[in-house]
Amino acid sequence: MFRLNIRHRTVYRYAAPVQFGRHRLVLRPREGHDLRMVALDLVIQPEQRVMWARDVHGNSLALVDFEAPADQLAIIYDVTIERREPFPARRAMAS
Repeated sequence: MFRLNIRHRTVYRYAAPVQFGRHRLVLRPREGHDLRMVALDLVIQPEQRVMWARDVHGNSLALVDFEAPADQLAIIYDVTIERREPFPARRAMAS
């Protein structure tokens, strides 16, 4: 088993304030028998509302609606995942 921390930062700067439409962020890994999300931190600027949903394929989506125009958009995402061996070695059965 191992842990992996991923930190991603995206920043856009504009010469004048702009109005943002809805953003659809696909950030979360899909969990399963060999992958587990341990921690998640999402920081988005400017002010916004975030609604989590799933698409038809089972992926988690963050739907982001912004409150007002701004001259900068920043998305900082920090996730820690834990990965186990996908096919554990077979153990001998006790007699």
